[in-house]
Amino acid sequence: MSINKASKNIYSLLETLLNWSRLQTKSIQPSISSVSLDFVIKEILTLYAESTNQKSIEVEYLPKHKHTVLVDEDMINVVFRNLINNSIKFTHKQGKIIVSTSENIDSVIIEFIDNGIGITPENIFHLFENKVNKSTYGTDYEKGTGLGLIICKDLLALNNGKIEVESIPNQGSTFRVYLPKGELSTQTEVNAEPETESDIEQVENSTEISDDKPLILIVDDNNDIKNYIIANFNPFYSIISAADGVEALAKTIEFIPDLIITDLVMPHKSGLELCKEIRSHSLVSHIPVIILSAQTDIEVQLKSLELGAFDFIEKPFNIQMLLLKVRTMLWGRDEYKKYLKKQFATDSNLVFDDTEEDKFIKSVSKVLELHYSDSQFSVEKFAVEMGYSRSQLFRKLKAVLDISPVEYLKVYRLKRAKELLAVSGKRVSEIAYEVGFNDPMYFSSCFKSYYGQSPNSFSKK
Repeated sequence: MSINKASKNIYSLLETLLNWSRLQTKSIQPSISSVSLDFVIKEILTLYAESTNQKSIEVEYLPKHKHTVLVDEDMINVVFRNLINNSIKFTHKQGKIIVSTSENIDSVIIEFIDNGIGITPENIFHLFENKVNKSTYGTDYEKGTGLGLIICKDLLALNNGKIEVESIPNQGSTFRVYLPKGELSTQTEVNAEPETESDIEQVENSTEISDDKPLILIVDDNNDIKNYIIANFNPFYSIISAADGVEALAKTIEFIPDLIITDLVMPHKSGLELCKEIRSHSLVSHIPVIILSAQTDIEVQLKSLELGAFDFIEKPFNIQMLLLKVRTMLWGRDEYKKYLKKQFATDSNLVFDDTEEDKFIKSVSKVLELHYSDSQFSVEKFAVEMGYSRSQLFRKLKAVLDISPVEYLKVYRLKRAKELLAVSGKRVSEIAYEVGFNDPMYFSSCFKSYYGQSPNSFSKK
């Protein structure tokens, strides 16, 4: 798929993102923080630069605000992307779009102004009504659902904001957004030039990874497609990216993402080679991989699946399909982790039909069997024995069993203690020391918390 075609598809991809977002608005609550408006707007203008270039639309950014805004950044990103998308959609070729900011006493005001086809007074009256979801076409036949502005209104309401519209048919429209004013901005917001794609990648790759969101690695040597997927997934997942298979493998081993989406044909290392190496590496072999490719050859698709890819999706792809596949895949893994953790908690022998998870847990058990009685055997030493860093061991265990190394080590010791209490006849304090606890009282507390009864009560049965 060419860069131009990828950019042209931005309308349909945003359309499905908005539909999906609408399903989420009643189940999520905003995470309010102080957000730099300048950064958010310039990032979005950069994302849509190719689309505006295709229609020869001039874009001007006029920032005159001095404060941050108190909003959920992910939600506001969805709102702004929809509004700039609408401006492009309903503006003729060689038209103009202005994004300006200003302030009043308690709000920062953002205006999206275009000289496009405008909206009739009757349509303005029904613009934000749920019962009127009329699909419309842009000046270049770009399709929409009529849901985008309703979603904007819903998300803004969750953020204590509001939206207004003024329009004159055949002259243009102004969408005005009011957001709660935050603190005085510490950065100078005077540069009206959008940031480059490399700037976006630098920001994305330096973003702190959140433990609250699944981590997804996006791999593609086409920056337009890669940044495009990132922009659509970013509101819902933590994202890291790579430009080829070599960089992707290094980041996979370093960060251990929850899922990987990769292009097939790339320099240095292809998607197939990446998938094969991931499946053969014990640290990351559990990670599901989705391969995207313009190749429709069934043999290539079968080869991808044989090498361990969880799915193969043809380009140009439907973003709704990709979002739902990722969500379903991650949900399935979460359910599997819950099952494994339950099995682990009930002292059952974990059997996975010789899967990579089984091999990993067996190697963990071998290490702990040798060292669990050593009270000085820490998580750091645990990681070294496994050949991992502390963070790698943490993410691997969380990915497979949803349990931290500290918790796993403690539970392993408690299980050994339970076995000894059942057959040895030794005192509780002796068994505590034998399984690696320095403090018998702390051991008794942990045992009771995990098994629901004290070690003394258990040994008397």
